[in-house]
Amino acid sequence: MDSITAWAMAICVALIGGGVLSLISPSGNLKKSVSFAISLFFLCAIITPFITLNFSDDIEFSVSQSDEVKGETTVRLARATAERGVREILKSKDIIPQKIDVGIHINEDKSISITYIEIMLSEDKCIYESEISSMINDYFGIKADIKYA
Repeated sequence: MDSITAWAMAICVALIGGGVLSLISPSGNLKKSVSFAISLFFLCAIITPFITLNFSDDIEFSVSQSDEVKGETTVRLARATAERGVREILKSKDIIPQKIDVGIHINEDKSISITYIEIMLSEDKCIYESEISSMINDYFGIKADIKYA
């Protein structure tokens, strides 16, 4: 960020310096030469950062911040999708859950895994526990923790 600030400051100084030189330059043929020199000076002030300054620190920060946002978004989407899948399984048995909680983890290889599934049901649905647990295990490959309220 410091390099961008320095670049903007250099452009401002070039503009001010060019304006002052333009005002004090004599009229006639010399004015055209001074005007050309000022334009060239201003152009160099704009181009110099792309040749000499290193923006990589700023870019790396933006990329790492972007990766964090992508990771959080991916976890939210995966959790919502898994919760929807659990709701659909329960809906097939005409069961409405009181609460569903799904744990999502992003592995080092960028794959997503479900770490746990917790389902809160009313006590009258306890007769379906083994069937629900089996269906969730078949669908997600993980044993659901079913609790009753």
